[in-house]
Amino acid sequence: MRDPSPIPPPNTQIRYRRDRLLMLPFAGDARASLPRPLRPTLSASASVAGVPAALRARVGRNVQSTAFPYPQFLQRSGDLAYVDLDLIELENAAWRVTLCPSLGGRILQVFDRRRQRDLLLQPAVLNQGIIGLAGAWFIGGVEFNAFRFGHNVHGSSAIECRQVQLSDGTPAVELEAFDELYGCAWRAGIALGAKQVFLRIELTNHSAEPQPDYWWTTIAVPADRHTRILAAPGPMLHHGMSRIGYQHDRWPILHGRDWSCWPNHHEIMAAYLYENGSDFYGCADGASGVAFVHQADRTICRGRKLWSIGAGRDDAIWSDRGLLEKAPNSYLELQSGLNPMQIECGWLQPGERRAWTESLGAIDFDPGADAGPGEYGSLFSRYERTAAAEMRDEYLGRNAPEAWTVAHRERLTAAAPRVELSRRIILEPQRVTVGEVAGTVAQGWVAGVAWRRKLEELFGRNELSVPGQLALAAALIDGGQLDEGRRRLQALAEAKDTTAGWAAYLLALPSGSMAWLERAAERLPDRAEPWLALDQALAQEQRHSDRQQLWARAPQALRARDDVRVALAAGALARGEWEQVRGLLQAPLLSIAEGSMTPWLICRESYVAEALARWREGNDDEPSRLLYLGGQSMPQFGIGRDEAGWGQDILYYRWRLAREKRRSTEAALLLGMGMRQEAYAGSISAAYLARLASEAGHPSARARGDALRQWDDQSGEGAQAFNPLRAAVVEGLASGEIAGWIGLQSDPLYRHRAAFELKWR
Repeated sequence: MRDPSPIPPPNTQIRYRRDRLLMLPFAGDARASLPRPLRPTLSASASVAGVPAALRARVGRNVQSTAFPYPQFLQRSGDLAYVDLDLIELENAAWRVTLCPSLGGRILQVFDRRRQRDLLLQPAVLNQGIIGLAGAWFIGGVEFNAFRFGHNVHGSSAIECRQVQLSDGTPAVELEAFDELYGCAWRAGIALGAKQVFLRIELTNHSAEPQPDYWWTTIAVPADRHTRILAAPGPMLHHGMSRIGYQHDRWPILHGRDWSCWPNHHEIMAAYLYENGSDFYGCADGASGVAFVHQADRTICRGRKLWSIGAGRDDAIWSDRGLLEKAPNSYLELQSGLNPMQIECGWLQPGERRAWTESLGAIDFDPGADAGPGEYGSLFSRYERTAAAEMRDEYLGRNAPEAWTVAHRERLTAAAPRVELSRRIILEPQRVTVGEVAGTVAQGWVAGVAWRRKLEELFGRNELSVPGQLALAAALIDGGQLDEGRRRLQALAEAKDTTAGWAAYLLALPSGSMAWLERAAERLPDRAEPWLALDQALAQEQRHSDRQQLWARAPQALRARDDVRVALAAGALARGEWEQVRGLLQAPLLSIAEGSMTPWLICRESYVAEALARWREGNDDEPSRLLYLGGQSMPQFGIGRDEAGWGQDILYYRWRLAREKRRSTEAALLLGMGMRQEAYAGSISAAYLARLASEAGHPSARARGDALRQWDDQSGEGAQAFNPLRAAVVEGLASGEIAGWIGLQSDPLYRHRAAFELKWR
């Protein structure tokens, strides 16, 4: 490739414009997220299986995953539509950078003018899915993630953007947002250099308590068969997204493959280089001879993470779901964090302000010279030397704190009113008026120490509205004052208005009280939350006919919702109405969290349940057909369907049925298919493959059983509870005991399997 053109001194131009992008819009709901003690605990890891002993205490340390009290954008508003967005463009002779304050400050494009190429992957259509804390989330660009695990909580909201002039005369842009739950703020400055684009990140704790210092810069880059990922060799903890535990390897050899080569990515993976040994991280395009470079001081930003959607079937699932536009290339996320792993964080002390500089750039770099086996160490060293020679001096000059001293600020775009109010309640609570409080709490919740003080002050002066009293009760519960919060809720729940309905709903959640839920549904007839909670309570009591009657009296608009369709399908599965299950779940479920496997499993189990029922009735052929159909692709269920990691359980039943019906050729072919498979030892597939090997007398039976037991030993006490179906199969293999199957008789998904297994035994 020819040398880049000489670069004159940067002379950055900054422009604001409104432009239109095609996207799948979602409607925001300010009450969709619950106070932390009232919502199911979401651990950063369900198991420490595979985690080295020295790291186990760090898994989940100080990490919080909650959207409370901000809106979640969950319900789709229709088909793709053009949406007007605020855009800010920075441009000099070397770079053009486009960022979008309207969507949480996402950087959409970094264009290298010298090489005439985009450094980032950003699809032109923002085909969103329910993935992040804010609900709707789209692939691409650079995303800033502060304080909370699970993407930017303001990712679908407008945040403030300012044009600034640095003390050395350099024009720059600042993005800033406040998080009222923690009393903290994050700020990202963007400035253009000659060799790279600079990001100055700053976290500030305005509160009087230590707060999570969680921060990750998430960068989406294109990936194809020529892509080589370049990270410092070192220990890496990783897990596939459908796994319960972890695996520990040394980068770049993961699962025995060279994962620096994108075509070797056989699964979705999150991988943490928790002892990162370099300031440089990126990827090279072997076809063009250009490499992307991210730079950050490894003594400050200690973590590097690779997020891959795989290079095979999992990658195709993201594409056929529409989240990743069909194109010749896929994508990776290269992430940089303050802490070594995304599943841990430390503390930002009261009044502490922490700042550092990161940069994005490109170098001419051909990875081919060091592409052979065992050559990765020299490849990365050459990449690091080349990047340092090209970019290091300029980076060090801009890394100094004084280089980011601001001489002048001017606002370009305003934050959304709800986001702006978070800033004011933290910095200027005395200026937040009674009217502003009333307008805010009438629409949703509030949280954090500053809000609790404000609401208590107004309550003491008899100036707090009834919705404000509800918001105060919710804020007290979120702050750990459970008894006081519930006392106030009980006083509010006696009325007959919507506020009383929400109070009854919040009171019902810890206990599952039918009486409170019925009251909530009566006062909130158009809200799905109390109806879904009632359905769940009835399901736990196995009152599946009553579930059907419940939805018969619910408003029609509720029954059309995606989450209600899933609840209706779950009830139909429990009642043995298999065709109804599949009819309810035939259309796409755009408003369901993309990572949720439950809808897919419900539909899949409808085929298994019907097949086992027909089998017990003595039907010869129909069960095999149904089991085959249950293992086929079901794209309506989004990216949460683990088609690559599942299927061996169905294959086992197909083999067993073929053997019983004396279809010897079919049984032999199915056995051959199964015994060629390797499965993660913590999975249902691994348990069923071990069962298949054992019952068929296959030579691999002992090794497969040993792998299951080793995983159980690593998982520690309670590991079986993570997957009761796997536990039942493993227990039967190890000792022939049926206690696991007996326990599954009341399981909403697998009760039909339990009935079949117990009858067979």
